[in-house]
Parts: sequence; structure tokens; C-alpha cells
Amino acid sequence: MPDVQHGDTLRTELEEAADGLVYSSEGDMPFRFVEVDVPAGRNAGSAVELAELVMGHELGDRIEERTLDRFFQRHIETSDPYDARAQAIRPRYESLKAILTRSLSGTRVIRVIRAADRAVVHCFILGRDVRGRIVGLATSAIET
Repeated sequence: MPDVQHGDTLRTELEEAADGLVYSSEGDMPFRFVEVDVPAGRNAGSAVELAELVMGHELGDRIEERTLDRFFQRHIETSDPYDARAQAIRPRYESLKAILTRSLSGTRVIRVIRAADRAVVHCFILGRDVRGRIVGLATSAIET
């Protein structure tokens, strides 16, 4: 169950935890805070519905869902044990993951690959805060 936090406090905590971290891929991209506006009467239950609310939908888009564990795997479980920098920063990724797990309920990772540019993967870690708003972090990966 998420800790009781006000929206601004959670945003600050996530931004501070993610500051200076990147999602490693062919282009290391930073994380940014996102809040998803869900219009009255709209559903945000499926990965497709969430992706549409976050960035719209285009014909041919591919939408995938991953677990939080799998999303952070490259930074935590499979980080190079001989890379001193990767090992030094690993606890920060573990902390970020823990904050997301503790602060958001129903946390989901959505990946959107646009038909127009299949090399860029838009990644969203989203869940509900204590107020019921859908919030989280976004980043991008370059996968060629």
C-alpha cells in the first residue's frame, strides 16, 4: 500500500531520486516526472488506453507492457559487476525503484514504439498516487 504523500512531495521525491540517472540504451535518456490527465468517463485500464492518454495513438504503434523488475533489470540485476561506475550508481536505481513501488499503487511500465520511428521507444512507469491520480516517470530508449 502506498505511503500517504501529497502530490508535490511525491513529485519532488521522484525527481530527486531520478536526478542524474538515465535509462541506458543506445542513447542514455533522463527520467522526467509525468502526470496523466484522465478525462471524466475515460478508462485507463489497459496498456493501450494508458498509452493513448499519455501520448495519443497513431496507426501502427506497438504498445508493450513490462514489469518494473524487468524495466530496471539492466541497471540493477544485470549491471556489469566489473564496471565500477555501474556498481557505484546501482543503489540509486534500487532506491528509485523502491520509491516507485512504495508510493504508487498498480505500477505499470508501458513502452510505446511509434510506427513512424521504430528506433525510439517511449517508456512510462505509471501508477496511482494516494489521491488516485496517474503519475510516474517517463524516459526514452533508442533501440536499433
